[in-house]
Amino acid sequence: MQNDDRPPLLRLHLKNYLRDSFDTTEHWSDLGALFGFSDLVNGHDRLLRSLRFGDDDYGSSIADVLKQATARDPDLLEHLTEHLDLGEHLRQTDQSAYQKLYGGASAALNVVRASGLNSAIDVNQAVTRIQRALHDDPEQALGSAKELVETVLKRILVDHGETNVDDDLPRLIKRVQQKLNLDPATVAPSTPGVTAVRMMLSGLGQILHGLGELRNLYGTGHGKTEPTGLEERHAQLAVTAAGAAASFLMETHQKQRAGGPASSVP
Repeated sequence: MQNDDRPPLLRLHLKNYLRDSFDTTEHWSDLGALFGFSDLVNGHDRLLRSLRFGDDDYGSSIADVLKQATARDPDLLEHLTEHLDLGEHLRQTDQSAYQKLYGGASAALNVVRASGLNSAIDVNQAVTRIQRALHDDPEQALGSAKELVETVLKRILVDHGETNVDDDLPRLIKRVQQKLNLDPATVAPSTPGVTAVRMMLSGLGQILHGLGELRNLYGTGHGKTEPTGLEERHAQLAVTAAGAAASFLMETHQKQRAGGPASSVP
């Protein structure tokens, strides 16, 4: 999806969601107060009136308020969709819209959020930052993807009782692979498909290493003075890979902690 296509599509589906689910004035009072646009809610000449009387222009009034509110604060659109969990609603009710808005890298990030480490708010915050930047600021998305991976690695080490989590990314990757029995060097020769398993685990480490290198070259955080040339498609690839790797590590860690049945494949 092109950058310019996402906001109007989000507004459309957000408007439909609000039209179908916001059936009291209290809903609007709470939302306006929470996100700072109560003046637009209360000042609109039709929104609350059309809600009370069930008028046909309720949907268009919602669209008008959303347009005004997001023109004043462009970030508000993503904040509202996140707060109302629009992605999950579309996943259950409209797969086509869900894929357009949340497919690709966003789908991988949603898996990370769903498999979060207990109350790992820092993981959720990293996911949120990436989703906000992915379509409009690929450099920021790439930098935040690297931070997400670091957060996941450090959370896993802390859960294993480690206190020193200040290593650089390559050392963190190696330590976590050892903790989770994902070190390709330790895969038993008797493991079915041992060569393929070792290649897969080596590839996991290479993906994470590559993400760190890409961030150093193209991402935020190093005071770039010239345009990097990074495009959304590049960020989509990097974030998708980071999301898949992070969710695999998190799920492996959770299975270990839960004492799940042993598997011949790490």
